[in-house]
Amino acid sequence: MTKKIITSSINKRSKPLKAAILSLLLIGLGETYTGSPFIGASLLLLRSFILLSAAFYSYLNPHVNAKYAVIISLLLTIFVSFISPAIAYIKAREIKVLKWYNSYIFYLSFAAISLITTFTAAVIYFSFFYFYKADIDYPPLIAKGDILLIQKYCPLYTYGDLILIPSEPYAIIGRIIGLPGETVEYSSGRFIVNESHLHLSVFSEEDLKNFSLTDYDIYAEKNSNIYYPVIKNSNFKLNKTKCSPQEYFLAPDNRNLSNFFIKATEDKFYGKILATVYSIRGFVLFKNFSITEKD
Repeated sequence: MTKKIITSSINKRSKPLKAAILSLLLIGLGETYTGSPFIGASLLLLRSFILLSAAFYSYLNPHVNAKYAVIISLLLTIFVSFISPAIAYIKAREIKVLKWYNSYIFYLSFAAISLITTFTAAVIYFSFFYFYKADIDYPPLIAKGDILLIQKYCPLYTYGDLILIPSEPYAIIGRIIGLPGETVEYSSGRFIVNESHLHLSVFSEEDLKNFSLTDYDIYAEKNSNIYYPVIKNSNFKLNKTKCSPQEYFLAPDNRNLSNFFIKATEDKFYGKILATVYSIRGFVLFKNFSITEKD
């Protein structure tokens, strides 16, 4: 006599592949489809939190270079985005009891929330950060074609920050030499800020490794408590110029590009350069653009 197993109509087995695809398209939707909406909602909130935390961390800690926070947040976002389909696939292999949320209305509602939340988090994230491809060489650190990470909103700019300023035909990348209200001049290959010469010295071998420098006759310029590599220009002279209470004085690290010695206000800044994400001279991640002197 053959026994028949009768399964209650309130039990449900989802399709694993369908669940995985749903979560791949909209994070958390596959988990909802498999009867685990709370897991789906948790993954959705986790991914949004990861994105937003990097943005607000960079804004609330202007003295800290947020390059690691930005890259780590992107890697974690990708990880959560791909772990969600895997969880949905596993959950779909289980038999679940149908509940009130196993309906197309709830699925559509969750899909809308997932889409809106993801879009909002992405908009906020990329309002703070931007990836820029250098359109000309800015030796000794930046080569044409390098992909740079830009922090678009920064509550505080200070000595040594590398700033991107939109311009035609090429964007200007300049380092902050003087702050608002200060007097700046350039003579014999050295900047003079408020009557004080910026110190120049030779880099050690360890410093050169930190900056990933090659094939340049460079010097270490110290401004405040940071130092960075420059190519000096002993033949150019800039007479004393005073910044207004809103202006910064900027200059490229290659001082032969003297036409890019400019004064600019913050509203002209597109953002602060945090890191090299990719370099055409070889894969270089998190290249140092300056080093803070240890106390």
